[in-house]
Amino acid sequence: MSDTGWQWVGPKPEPPPDPGPEPKPANPKRWVVWLTVLLGFVVTIACLIQPLHLFHLRPETTIPEAAAAAAPDALAPAEPAAAPAPDESNSPGRELPRLRGEIVRLRAENEALQKRIADLEAAAAASREVANSVVNLQVRSFQLNVNAVNALTARPEGSTEYREFAAMEALRRTFSAAGVELNAPKSIYYNAATGKLMVRATERDLTLIEQTIVANGLQ
Repeated sequence: MSDTGWQWVGPKPEPPPDPGPEPKPANPKRWVVWLTVLLGFVVTIACLIQPLHLFHLRPETTIPEAAAAAAPDALAPAEPAAAPAPDESNSPGRELPRLRGEIVRLRAENEALQKRIADLEAAAAASREVANSVVNLQVRSFQLNVNAVNALTARPEGSTEYREFAAMEALRRTFSAAGVELNAPKSIYYNAATGKLMVRATERDLTLIEQTIVANGLQ
């Protein structure tokens, strides 16, 4: 009977069975063990023979001799470095002709520039002269004798345009002989039908033209 006043009724529980001693692992076969030992021995022999094969060692060869045989140039004394060849590209013998040629080229370029500057200055002076002459130009008309003007031309017959052109060329030659050049911006126009002459020129030119007309009897 227990402390609580109750008593177990029934079969008692059986204890667990005894497992017994642990089984021992099976021993490997002997031929596997011998094969493993043999392979290890072969690998060891190969590792020992390989360095001898690389360095061609004989039984009486020492390690320093083997190193010298493997790299004969490593222990040989280093030869002194050859002195660099002299650079003849900058030698005075070659530099002097090049400098002379450069001087000749620069002189030629300088002369060309001076000539160009002189041409530009002359053109500028001519432009200033033309500009000044344009400012001082005047226009004057003259009444000429048609027959007298036609007498100056080689062939007065023809169309009106031809007679006007021939008359203006004849008048240009006549005025040029008196020292009047009617180049642009100066101008001249002649009406062959009415005998009207209009001239655009300087005061001096107009005075000379008037004197030439009177002297040649063109009025």
